[in-house]
Amino acid sequence: MKGFLGAFLVFLLWSFTCIYYVSAKEPSPFIEKKSSTTISNSNDKQPITNPTKTSTSNSEIKTTDSIAKTHIDREASIFIAEEIQKSIAISDTVDFTKDEPVVTFEKELNSLSGPSFSSEVFYPQYNNTDLILDKELVAYASELKELLKNNPDKKVTILGHTDNVGNARDNFSTGLKKSRQIKWYLTARRGIPRSKITATSRGEEEPIASNNTVSGRRQNNRIEIIVD
Repeated sequence: MKGFLGAFLVFLLWSFTCIYYVSAKEPSPFIEKKSSTTISNSNDKQPITNPTKTSTSNSEIKTTDSIAKTHIDREASIFIAEEIQKSIAISDTVDFTKDEPVVTFEKELNSLSGPSFSSEVFYPQYNNTDLILDKELVAYASELKELLKNNPDKKVTILGHTDNVGNARDNFSTGLKKSRQIKWYLTARRGIPRSKITATSRGEEEPIASNNTVSGRRQNNRIEIIVD
């Protein structure tokens, strides 16, 4: 009997020891919940950032700049297209000699001798005798107008040049007509004061290439615009 009681007491002692050990190792549900809640609150306070926000903003700025540039380029293209469509008016239906001074072959051959101070050369296209505008001439007209506005003392001389096919007097008249067509466009269409521009001719007198070849004659048939 004593042996049974002793064994029972030892069993109870062992049981209580095991229960205590397990209870000490198991985390408290309350503490775990509190810890979890604390972490959650800490995360809630963190600012939410978008790593792509900066790159997106830069992309939007670049896109805006590209759209603005495209808009400007499109406006310039539309303006040039409209000017070229109006070229039919620069023809024999326009009196280019109106209000123009008398220009004679002999007088002009003795003027404007020596190299030009500053000049631009153009090779306009013609439909029979009608001047066909191109984008180079239209763009230059805008630059020239701005230049004269900022430099009121500047003057412009337009020279018509030809090849040597035909006689000298006829070529002089052809060059004069072409230079006056350009003057009409610059003054009547683009608003440059007539007093700023003189249109005259050098005819076949100042070739820049040989008149013995097609390409040379094409180079000699030109318009020269001098600003000084």
